[in-house]
Amino acid sequence: MMIYKFRMLSESNEEFIRDYEISVSASFRDFYTLIHETVDLQGNELSSFFVCDSEWNRRTEVTLMDMEDGEEEVSESVRLVMDQVKLVDMMNEPRQRMIYEYDFLNPKTFYLELKDTIKATEGINYPVCTFSVGEAIGKAATEQEDELFDELEITELDKLLDDLGGEIQGGDEPEDNLF
Repeated sequence: MMIYKFRMLSESNEEFIRDYEISVSASFRDFYTLIHETVDLQGNELSSFFVCDSEWNRRTEVTLMDMEDGEEEVSESVRLVMDQVKLVDMMNEPRQRMIYEYDFLNPKTFYLELKDTIKATEGINYPVCTFSVGEAIGKAATEQEDELFDELEITELDKLLDDLGGEIQGGDEPEDNLF
């Protein structure tokens, strides 16, 4: 059995690295599952792999599910479904590149590069993550998102208070023996 060796990097954290070994006959869905087992992603958001050229230009999209609405549309890019496509069908160049995007509303982008094709090692249960460093989203990015959320909450609360005519007034103390 032949094995692909991939390296994955995160767009939002330069300290993040994952190295994967996976069978050439595995599906993109198998790779998706491996990534979600080794990266802190919830697994309930839409995602896609984009097979790229050597300059990271997206050529072919492999989606988690079929999102076509039945209408034929002429497009320069081809879209396929993860369950139906094997890695070997798309990995046709040495050092082939892919982009993996997770959660299109709050995108997390990962860059994958095929590093090597090797013979399977006896006793190893593939697919496997062989190297793991860092978190997918850097601490600075998370702190920045938290600050923006806090500012939004305060701004919305201030607006609500202004609409109500000032401060929230405390009422009478609740009675202890209502029942």
